[in-house]
Amino acid sequence: MKNLMILKIKGKNVKSFINKLSKNKINLYNIEYLNKDEINITIDVNDYQLLKQNKSTYEITIINYKGFNKIKNKIEKNFILITFILIGLALIITLSNIIFKVEVIYDEENIRTLLINELRLYDIDKYKFVKSFKEVEQIKKEIMNKYKDKIEWLEINRIGTKYEVRLELRKIKNENIENQEYEIVAKKDAVIKKIEASAGEKKKNINEYVKKGDTIIGSKISLNDNITGNVSAKGNVYGEVWYQVEASYPFVYKEEKLTGKSKILYGIKFLGKTFNLFDFKPYKNAKTKEKKLIYNQLIPLSLVKINIEEVNLVDEINTIEEATNKAIILARRRIEEDLTDKEYVISSKLLKREIKDSKIECVVFFTVYEDITEYKIVEELE
Repeated sequence: MKNLMILKIKGKNVKSFINKLSKNKINLYNIEYLNKDEINITIDVNDYQLLKQNKSTYEITIINYKGFNKIKNKIEKNFILITFILIGLALIITLSNIIFKVEVIYDEENIRTLLINELRLYDIDKYKFVKSFKEVEQIKKEIMNKYKDKIEWLEINRIGTKYEVRLELRKIKNENIENQEYEIVAKKDAVIKKIEASAGEKKKNINEYVKKGDTIIGSKISLNDNITGNVSAKGNVYGEVWYQVEASYPFVYKEEKLTGKSKILYGIKFLGKTFNLFDFKPYKNAKTKEKKLIYNQLIPLSLVKINIEEVNLVDEINTIEEATNKAIILARRRIEEDLTDKEYVISSKLLKREIKDSKIECVVFFTVYEDITEYKIVEELE
C-alpha cells in the first residue's frame, strides 16, 4: 500500500505550478480543481519535501493521508484516548480474572459458612484470581470426598467475576414419621369432570356440583353401609371451574419488548461518553445499564460494566375489534399462566366491553378444566 497525502494548493495560476511539479518528476495521483486559484492534489509522502522546495508563493495545506500514514496520523491525533482505552483494556482483562464475590446459595447459615471457609482453603475467595475449569472440578471433587457423608451434590459456577456455589445435602430417612390419614376434598366450587382414585372411596360422581371443602374421595371404606376399614385417600380430581377476568387494551400501543437476548460488555467512559469494547455485533435497539467498576471523582475517566438487553419496538394503532381481541387474549393469558399441562381453558365469552380513556375495557368469562384436588387430614375434618 502506497503512503499518499492529499494537499490543497492555493495561489495564482495553479496550472503552471502543476507543470513545475511534473518537470521535477513529482508523481500526481489525483488532481481536483476547486476553482481557478485552488486545487487538491494527491502525491507520495516521500515527494512532500521536494514539493515544498518548489512552492514559491503558493500556500500548501495538508488535508488528509492515505495508507499507513493515515493510520499513523489518526493514532497521533487520538493518542491520549487510545492510551486510556489500552489502559482500560488491560484493567478489564486483569479485573475479569479476579474474584469479587463468592456466594453459597443455601438456606442454612452454618452450611454456607462451612462451604465459604472450605473454598477459602483452595483460594476461591475475594480478590483472588479465578481458577481454570479443570482446577474447579478438582476442588469440587476433593470437597465432595471430604464431606461424602453430608454433601449429595455440589456445583461451583463462575458467573463473570463471581463464583456461585449450589449444593444439596444427603437426606436422612426418618423411619418414625407417623402415617396420616387423609381425605380428598374440593379445592374450590366446581362441577366434577374426572375422578382418579387409587386409594379410598368415591363420595361424588362425574358432572356433580361440589362446593369448596366437600369430600370427593373418602378414607372410610364401607360395605353395605358398614365401615370395613380406613385408608389414606390418594388420587386426583378434575373439575370445571369459572372465572371472570377484567382486561384492557389501548387503541394506540407503544412498547419496548425485550427479545430475551442480552450480553455483558466492558467499556471506557470518558467525558460522559461510553466507548464499548469488542461490541462486534451491536443490537439495533437496546436498553443499557452501566455499573462503574473503577473511577475517581477528580478524573473524568472510568471503567464500566455494561449490561445490554436487545429490545423490539412495537408501535401499533388498533380498531375497536382489534383492541377487543387483544384484551381477550391478554385475559386468557392471565388464566393460562397458572395452569399445568393437564389443565386447559374450555371456553371463553365476552360479557362486557366499554371504551374508556382511549382504551377498550373488557370483562371475560372463562370455563376452565382444572385440578381441584386438596388433601385434608381426617382428624381436621372430624
